[in-house]
Amino acid sequence: MPPQIDRSKPAHKQSDPTLYAGVVKERDGGIVISGAQQVATGGALSDWIHLSCIHPLQPGDENYANCLAIPVNAPGVKLIPRRPFALRADNSFDYPLSSRFDESDNYVVFDNVFVPWEHVFIYRNLQLTRDQWYKTPSHSYGNHQAQVRYVTKLRFMIGLAQRAVEMIGSAGSPQVQISMGELAALVSIYEGLLLAQLSPWQKCSFLT
Repeated sequence: MPPQIDRSKPAHKQSDPTLYAGVVKERDGGIVISGAQQVATGGALSDWIHLSCIHPLQPGDENYANCLAIPVNAPGVKLIPRRPFALRADNSFDYPLSSRFDESDNYVVFDNVFVPWEHVFIYRNLQLTRDQWYKTPSHSYGNHQAQVRYVTKLRFMIGLAQRAVEMIGSAGSPQVQISMGELAALVSIYEGLLLAQLSPWQKCSFLT
């Protein structure tokens, strides 16, 4: 996604043409990219960045209608990570979750980054840039992995809540049982919605 800037204007009418990540120069061996994108989850742990745009683009936005791969260590690539949830998570005993499972979302800045043609899959094509998400399974698969992640986290969280009430001896309390039942219902609803969208063979794979 492009940065949170003036969404009332298309990319090419922004105050600065390099606010969105786009082409600023073409060379014989490739193109030069400048601008910013968000949110690169796990960018600091990755080897490559896939740069494209799922945000709707309009005629005139061709410089931003690209799909390409850029090494994280390419000259001009800068990652600005968000602050971790636990700034002092310096050991796994005191911070068993945040020290292990924090997601390192990043704001990515491209400062005149050169991309060779062999790493460019779509170039200045509005229709292809949109079609890659909606005429292929890409968008569905991307959303699916996010929902699987959420269901897994919900399962973990309700298990953690159950363990906590057992440790303090309140698991048999009617009020606690009502609250735990409501949580279990919410988790089951979300899991049911996830399973409902899968084909039969995917359901078997997911459940095993």
